[in-house]
Amino acid sequence: MKQCNETITVLNRRYDAETGRDVWQATVINGVSWHSEIRAAVTQAGLKDAKTATVRIPVGADEGGRSYMPPAAFKAADDTSGAYTLARGDILVRGDASDAQSPADAQAAFEDCVTIISATDNTRRPHGAHRKVVGA
Repeated sequence: MKQCNETITVLNRRYDAETGRDVWQATVINGVSWHSEIRAAVTQAGLKDAKTATVRIPVGADEGGRSYMPPAAFKAADDTSGAYTLARGDILVRGDASDAQSPADAQAAFEDCVTIISATDNTRRPHGAHRKVVGA
């Protein structure tokens, strides 16, 4: 794919039964495409705007030694240290946010940080196989 020169970090949420809290697992992926824009709508309350991002992760991108796992399998797995997922509600950061312990850490350090709304698996396409992720 063309224009795949960006680095992103995927922050996946996992529940830690021992502490009773959510923990965030960061996966840095190199060689992706990130396109962002600001969308606006006029409502009765006034002008509302939101930043959206469309990210394409080509097959063969550098996933830092991890592999993609579908959201249901990721949630059910006991050990996800070698995997990442693209689940609704997880966080995408434009840049290397491997030190982020939470979405708040990532948002404080990076301007482009969105919550995943949807992910589409286009890895079976004959040309330009990729995963498409939309966030806001």
